[in-house]
Amino acid sequence: MSALRHSRRVWKCRVENDEEPLNLTGTQIKTTIIESAVCVPTTAPTRGQPVTSNHAPRTLAYLTCISATLASASVFAQTAPRTDFDLLCNGIGERLESHESYGSEWDSKKHKFVDSDRTSLDTTQIQATVQVEIHDGQGRVRLPKRLLPALASGGEDGWWPLRDLQIGPDRIQASYRLNGLNKPKLDIDRRTGHIRIQGVETFEGECSAVEPGAKRF
Repeated sequence: MSALRHSRRVWKCRVENDEEPLNLTGTQIKTTIIESAVCVPTTAPTRGQPVTSNHAPRTLAYLTCISATLASASVFAQTAPRTDFDLLCNGIGERLESHESYGSEWDSKKHKFVDSDRTSLDTTQIQATVQVEIHDGQGRVRLPKRLLPALASGGEDGWWPLRDLQIGPDRIQASYRLNGLNKPKLDIDRRTGHIRIQGVETFEGECSAVEPGAKRF
């Protein structure tokens, strides 16, 4: 007969790192979560229920099982991969912009300088902030207007859904569609926070986790 069936018997349980022992009945032991405890009986059993030498080991085995279960749950909670992110990324973006220049140039046919204007495409750097949100396996990215092409579709209030989202232990990778010819790829290093977006427009920066709705002051 298991010692814990003696619900009225009082057991003295010493818990690891606790100086004072606990006096518990069998019923209390079965309904109380105790880690790393050793229990021995302090009172005689009720009539008709003899004491055996293996009562305390049986109690210890029961408590050890509880402790092992709690330890496993704790390890699982610590190692469970994170899948929800709210990131604010500051950095530098690049895009092609047209520039017009005015001046004069030598006309070999007319043998004189004539007025001229030219349009050229040059790379322009832009200080920008990009937002990334990932929840329940779905993600979206928000880009500043200056990093959007003239023809962009599929977004909502400045947000574009992430496609082919992959969340690994070290990297977050995805893509999004701005138009038929512009489908940038997004790559975030989870160790350093570095983000890189490669497309017709590009962006590189550093991401920090933020709490939605939180205030700094």
